Amino acid sequence: MASMTQTVPDSTTEHIRTPLAVIHKLFSMHTVETEYVATDFGKLAQSHFQAVFADRQALQQVPVYDQGRKITPGTLVRFRCMVQDPAYGEELHLAVARMTNTATGEERCAFSQYTDAEHGLGADWEVDYGAAANVFTEKEVAYCVSVPGQSAWARGVDDVSETALDSALESLSLSGDGNTRAGADKYPIPGEQHSAALVKFYAPSTAPRVSSVIDVVGVYELGANTRAQEAGDETAWPCIHAIYHSEVHVDDVASALPALQPEDFAARRAMCVEYVTSVLGGDDLAAQYVLLHLLSRTVRVQDAKVGKLSLNLVNVPASALPNTTFAFSNPA
Repeated sequence: MASMTQTVPDSTTEHIRTPLAVIHKLFSMHTVETEYVATDFGKLAQSHFQAVFADRQALQQVPVYDQGRKITPGTLVRFRCMVQDPAYGEELHLAVARMTNTATGEERCAFSQYTDAEHGLGADWEVDYGAAANVFTEKEVAYCVSVPGQSAWARGVDDVSETALDSALESLSLSGDGNTRAGADKYPIPGEQHSAALVKFYAPSTAPRVSSVIDVVGVYELGANTRAQEAGDETAWPCIHAIYHSEVHVDDVASALPALQPEDFAARRAMCVEYVTSVLGGDDLAAQYVLLHLLSRTVRVQDAKVGKLSLNLVNVPASALPNTTFAFSNPA
């Protein structure tokens, strides 16, 4: 299959502002007659957008999805998220519809993927639901949320300057700022500010496994929540129609951070210890233990896991316990 990356407008701005128009132009160059070819077209759309945003600088132009920001429906967004419910539902979708003009009798195929909008070419056009050329596919729906516990500096990892890192360390905070948006009660950490969306995956993609952390690039809109509709709730939910996605590993985050010189290690470590000490009521030794515990991990030796799994802190002053998303035990 020949690549069409160069045969459609390659303006990054156009791909961000009107991604569906770009996809429709791709479709107009690609004859879809069977479900297999429709899946094949899905691969084409994925590879095209991946090629356009392969450069990090181009990808950074794509707006980050955030429920606290005003985002124009139909635009391209990116969302680093955790898959909280990968089996939120499946939706039968008329990806390719044979349309008939009731005034002239003209027939065309219309493509409608990466959106919940109805098919339509304007006045006098109707879907011929009995046409053999119609292609039905399923899209998998997953409920995805901001990565739980991710700090502000990690969410803003695109700013990778050392100045930004220093500023983030100086402004560390454990307190949440609350969340009253729809679906907030589903979030793993109650009260923590976050974003959530229904992410819809189209063939050949499938919804990732539960708790996967992924980077999604897709079309944002306020769309259908079939599970809520079954319960009588017709409210439109934020949806991201995934064009492509990739799994995020811890190395993907760490590699984006500025490299420290050996002579900087001690100063940065001291900043972390100072912060943890302030949380623990000024106990420097306890702070050292906590920092080491945060950096430790278990390892598997044959069939056994080796490593310290818990750290108990006692006699922590009540005045030192912050209003945070986690708390230290303070037995009498």
